[in-house]
Parts: sequence; C-alpha cells; structure tokens
Amino acid sequence: MTPGRLAALLLAVPWGAHAAAAQVLTAAASVSAALHRVDAGYGVERSSGVLGGARVSLGLPPRVELGVTAGAGTLDRDSTSAEDRHVAEVGLDARYRTLPWLWLETGVATRTYAAPIAIQRWTSLRLGGEARVAFFGGRAEGVGRVLFLPLVAVTGLDQPELAVAAAAGIEYRLGPVAAALFYSLERYDFPARDGVARIEQLSALTGRVSVRLLPFPRP
Repeated sequence: MTPGRLAALLLAVPWGAHAAAAQVLTAAASVSAALHRVDAGYGVERSSGVLGGARVSLGLPPRVELGVTAGAGTLDRDSTSAEDRHVAEVGLDARYRTLPWLWLETGVATRTYAAPIAIQRWTSLRLGGEARVAFFGGRAEGVGRVLFLPLVAVTGLDQPELAVAAAAGIEYRLGPVAAALFYSLERYDFPARDGVARIEQLSALTGRVSVRLLPFPRP
C-alpha cells in the first residue's frame, strides 16, 4: 500500500457524528535533543543533534483529532564510523478517544536521512495509543504513549522484524497554552544478513509548547 493510499484512509475518519460539534485548532512547536544509534555488527555508530518540529491539529470534540506533523534538523557524527546527516520528516495521524484517559491512534510518516553519499527514506504505518493521568486538579497530565509499526519500508534494507516507538512525559496546561517535556525512543530490529543483525534506535528528549488557536463552532 502506497503512502498516498494510507493517507487517504486516515482522512476517511467518520465526520458525520461530530459535524455539529465545536472544532478546536491547535498549533505546537518543539525542540528535541536527539541521539541516533546503529549497530550492524561492526560496532555502534552514534550521531546526535538538535531537531525542530511543528504540529497542527484539528479536534472534533468529544472524540476525534486529526493532525499534521513536520520536523527537520541535523545529526552530527559522534563516532568515526557514522556520518553527518540532515533529517526531515512529515506525518499524518488520526486519533480517537475511547475513554476520558485513553486515545487510540493510527498514522503514516515519512522520514528522510540525507548524507553526502546517499539519501535513505523511511515510510511507516503506525498503530497504537496514548494514556493520560491528571495531576494538580487537571492542570498537569502524565503521558505514556506506545506505537507499533507493522509496515516499515526503508531504502536499501529489509522490512524490520520489530519496530516500535514509545514516549513518556508530563504536560502542564494554563488556559489555551500547554508546555510539555517528553522522552521518546524508537527501535528497529532488522533480519540478519550473512549472520549479522542490524538494530537501529532513535531517542530524544523533547520540549514542546502548544497553543489553542481557534475554538470555532460550525454555523
């Protein structure tokens, strides 16, 4: 299935039940300190850097949210076997709140690593959920998130045997503004080639600020 068809499926979320609800438009900006590690059997290749991101989401209360996320930055090599690379990513997602504290999510994302000698593209389908626990009268929330990536297409590599992403953090809200701090980890285990397995990880400590821009009712 192509990324375009996956995106079309995401946009096919049922709107009718929420057509009369007030819509909420939210924008967010983030900065991440990222660490990338690759172990292909010849020692660990490490690179790190700062990634910036942005997200715009449309909420259809009480249960549906659609979002677009984009990010970019540079990973500088921390070991002699690694390479400096530019990173860019864009993603679409749809979320559905099944319980007051639990969201289910599906999405598709494309990430590109550009090095002087090659460009590698990762395209993935993501399925999972997010749980939230309120503190301090609801002003703060603890957040835990797990996503499974059952379909991952990587330039020059086989489909991973295991691909998962997880995050944990806390978010504090004051009126229309929210500030959050998260730690996230992505792990990809690839099948062995010539008896050598490949494991790739991307971890990040991310600070994010979001603002609710337009709560506007449908006419």
